[in-house]
Amino acid sequence: MKDTLRRLKLAKDFTITVPISKDAFVQKLSAITEHGGTGTFSFEALSGGRYEYKGEVNDSGFSIRRKQKFFDTSANMAIAKGTYTEGNAGLIVQGEANAFRGFYIFIMGIAVVFYLAITAVIINKGGETLIALPFLWLHGAFMFCIPFFMMRRSVERLIYELEREFFYLTK
Repeated sequence: MKDTLRRLKLAKDFTITVPISKDAFVQKLSAITEHGGTGTFSFEALSGGRYEYKGEVNDSGFSIRRKQKFFDTSANMAIAKGTYTEGNAGLIVQGEANAFRGFYIFIMGIAVVFYLAITAVIINKGGETLIALPFLWLHGAFMFCIPFFMMRRSVERLIYELEREFFYLTK
């Protein structure tokens, strides 16, 4: 499963080296991370605060995602999980950004059943209604592809934002 997600670019490994000690990094990352779960149904768009990320940060590693904001058009679906080790050049942060969650399998399953049911109804009606099939299938293709590309984009965006954020944590 992990290899398939990596091939589809829904998950990606990252390594970031920052010139800071582990204790200082954990303290600064904890300062910008709101303690809480990174689940699918956690909605914090209306909650205020100074935090940029939500998740768990401790001495052994982290599991964070970008906090949702009201009227924010970017989909913050990806979750970054990682560990850090101290090396000669500084702190080495290794992790994985993953935008795919098991809930999407359930949603896509419902969508497949819906489109198959509508297709069966159109075929059973026959006649002039058959002209609707290509439009239905085109609509279905968009409904399956849009979340896929949003997840791909959120992985790349999260890694980029983490690289920037980790660099600014050293200042």
